[in-house]
Amino acid sequence: MSKEESEAMPVPDGKTGRSTSEELNLTLSQDRANNVEYLFQEMFRRYMAGNGEIEFAIQSSVSGERDEEVVSLPAEGVGDRETLVEGGGDVEANDPAMRRVDIDIVVTRQESGMAPSMESRVIPEECEPHATNQWAIKLTLAGGGGHAGLGGAFAIGQLKNRRTGQIAEGSFVGGGIGVGLQTPGADPGWGDWTDFVTEDICTFDDFDNTLSRLTTAGAGAFVGYGMAWISFPMRGANSIYVGGFNVGAVGIDAGSNVGNWNIHGTPPGPRCVPEHEVEREVFTPFQFDTQDGLRHTVYFDTGSSEINDEQFRLLDAFVQHITDRYSDE
Repeated sequence: MSKEESEAMPVPDGKTGRSTSEELNLTLSQDRANNVEYLFQEMFRRYMAGNGEIEFAIQSSVSGERDEEVVSLPAEGVGDRETLVEGGGDVEANDPAMRRVDIDIVVTRQESGMAPSMESRVIPEECEPHATNQWAIKLTLAGGGGHAGLGGAFAIGQLKNRRTGQIAEGSFVGGGIGVGLQTPGADPGWGDWTDFVTEDICTFDDFDNTLSRLTTAGAGAFVGYGMAWISFPMRGANSIYVGGFNVGAVGIDAGSNVGNWNIHGTPPGPRCVPEHEVEREVFTPFQFDTQDGLRHTVYFDTGSSEINDEQFRLLDAFVQHITDRYSDE
């Protein structure tokens, strides 16, 4: 405010000089601040009312009413205590910058999302299920003979767990009744696996040293054909046909022999993946606030607290910019 402005205003009774000028300048300053506050609030309400998804409230420093702490725009008049400093103490200074109201807006935005990171995880030992009732068997070498009603037989073959695909070498040795004699005949690969089913689920351990029965009948002259059936009575699997063509068998025999089927070496156990660590990507939620500081200045004509048309337009554009920018976020 200029010196001419302050001298043109009436002086209250009992007060003269600088103190009266300060009081009048402070009143003018407060009126300007209140007018800017009120106009800003009305503009803000108008622009925000068109967006039904955004809730807002405004605190008024003039009326003191307050809905929620969402938008607050308190106004304060400082009179000439700051502008005199800016003007170097010259009471006649009347630059537009000394007839202004500064609007400082701080917009707080909440940022949230999921932040990726890597973490180590210990995977305990995992073993695939290997007990099953689905099996297969194949004989690769067999021979037997009998005399005066007494007989004996042996066989070498393979046992397969059809669930895991594991194979174990095994053999049968037994005795019983039989006639004739046949040298051992080897399977040249012409035969195939014979599938069978056990009564209960079991493992290779259950076939090791288990009671078995081998029934054979065959004839050959270097290349022959032998009929054979093997049974595992303890497993509920009987009369599994394992016969076929063979090479090397000479002679004729027939017999039924009881003995044991034995697994060669250690029976295969479950296939396991040892305990180990793995790296995996995890996502952790995050949330934080960011603040944007915005400023707009409204300038006034000398001695006036009314906002002129140009300043009205500029203030309106500033409020619209705020609402457009942050309504979309």
